[in-house]
Parts: sequence; structure tokens; C-alpha cells
Amino acid sequence: MKIFHLPNIYVIGKSEKHLEIKKQLLNLIDTSPYVSFNGVSKTDYNVDSKITRPYADLFFFEILKPFIEQFCVTFNGQSFEVYNFWFQQYHQGSSMRWHVHPKSNYTGVYYLEYPHDIKTEILDLKTKKIIPLETITEGDFLIFPSNLVHRAPTNTEKERKTIISFNFDILEYNEFTNIR
Repeated sequence: MKIFHLPNIYVIGKSEKHLEIKKQLLNLIDTSPYVSFNGVSKTDYNVDSKITRPYADLFFFEILKPFIEQFCVTFNGQSFEVYNFWFQQYHQGSSMRWHVHPKSNYTGVYYLEYPHDIKTEILDLKTKKIIPLETITEGDFLIFPSNLVHRAPTNTEKERKTIISFNFDILEYNEFTNIR
């Protein structure tokens, strides 16, 4: 069997409204229902989806939707669908094990509270090495194919890290022209 290895693709982008609404989002997350799950200190990933998430509308309409609209323009997409999003907080000693996100094409991580460089790690399955990522700072998005194995390494710092993760698809593409 021949295995052809394509380079892994990821995108890093910035929210223009991060500083404007960071504190408000964190306050709303603090009032959201949560559980501890798989080594993550606080998350609403497994909380009943019928329960109101106070931060959801603010995050979606002010941060996520404008970013994915620009992502679509950049990659020739016409429309998209976000399937879900959830917050995760990592206190000192917490982490998330290796995993993938099934039933979507893209996974995203928005670094809401990011005091140290403890970024998502993506595994190259062929080389069994972590793919080096560009510098990520607070207010950044990291977007990558959902089938890439990834994790949140252990937070070794005293400061909390807060991310909002999400899954989405580009549903339609504009006609591609000038393809060589």
C-alpha cells in the first residue's frame, strides 16, 4: 500500500472585537452551567443543549459569525453551518486528551483567555510528531480539519486558560476559476 502524505492545513485568524467583549464573555461564561469532563476543569460540552448558555448569542453574533464569513470569502465558500460550540476552562493541572471531532469538516478554537503559550497541539499521524504551529495569542482563532488528532496540553501555569471551541462546514463553494 502506498500512503501519500499531504501537509496538514491550519488557519490562524484574529477577532477584531476581542478586547471589546472579552470581559463580558468571561462574565457570561462564569454564569453558564458547566461540568468537569475528561480532565477539563469547566466545560459546557456535555451540558443539556436545551439549557440556556448566557454567552452563546454574544459569542456567535459578535465573534464567530463575522470570522467564519471572512473565512468563507478567503476560501471561496458561499455558505456555512456551525454545528455547535462550547467553552472549556483549564485551571493549573488540567488538560484534554488526544481526540478528533466527528461529523464536521472544520474545528475551531477561539482563545478567549490565554495568558501563556499553551496552545492546541495537532498530531501528524505519519511522523508521530506534534505539528509546529505559528504563534497564537489571545483573541486568535485556530481552524483545522476536524479529523486531525489534537489535544490541549496540561496547563502548567497558575493562570486559567479559556477557549471556545466549535465545529462547522462550508456548505457551498463559488465556482473556481483559473485553476491550473
